Amino acid sequence: MTVLRRPVLIVGGGPVGLYASVLLSRAGVPSVLLERAASGPAHPRAHLINTRSMELLREVGLEPRVRALGPPMREWREFRYCHSLLGRQIATEDHMAKPEWATLQAASASSMSHVSQPGFEALLREEAERLAPAAGSKLLFGHECAVFDQPKGGGVRVEVRREGGGAASPTLELEGSALLACDGAHSPVRRALGLQLSGPPPLQHFKSVHFRAPSLHGRLGHRPAMLYFVFHEVR
Repeated sequence: MTVLRRPVLIVGGGPVGLYASVLLSRAGVPSVLLERAASGPAHPRAHLINTRSMELLREVGLEPRVRALGPPMREWREFRYCHSLLGRQIATEDHMAKPEWATLQAASASSMSHVSQPGFEALLREEAERLAPAAGSKLLFGHECAVFDQPKGGGVRVEVRREGGGAASPTLELEGSALLACDGAHSPVRRALGLQLSGPPPLQHFKSVHFRAPSLHGRLGHRPAMLYFVFHEVR
């Protein structure tokens, strides 16, 4: 089995893991990132990047590029409540017209942006891959953490399995001083360590359906919004 040694091992190649890779490479700290999926998500999700996250992106020089991915603010500053997308409107809420927005703007040189997660992840991955060679870092997509342990002498050891290769196919071993669990709310690393999530249970669950309707965009141009809440009377 091939053994690869780096100071920091990152499990998870979503926004958090990719940002960690960028940050470490910029600081000259070699790392290895493992991500089970071979490619990033295609289904739109998580479309709002808050001010603090934009500040962190500013620190690594990515804020302008992230902001360039988003639409003009006039297209996403409002929520609309209606009986149908083209029908009678019940109410509208302009979040950027509130005093809280002015206070937030005054508190930071950055401001929130509206970018769907697939586009955001693609940009972070591009930057992480650009910085990796000079820092001695690696990004292994299509690979997952099969098992990890903490040797008595310190540090961490990870057996890596290629996604879809079966349980008996670890072909790479990683050794490092630290492991970053960036593998999401359902983190296998967190569960393996016996760490529990804390806080109140979810208030609700959603299902997301993505469809394309180019002609609809032109018909809604007079009342753009980040979200439309459509209310139907059920009889």
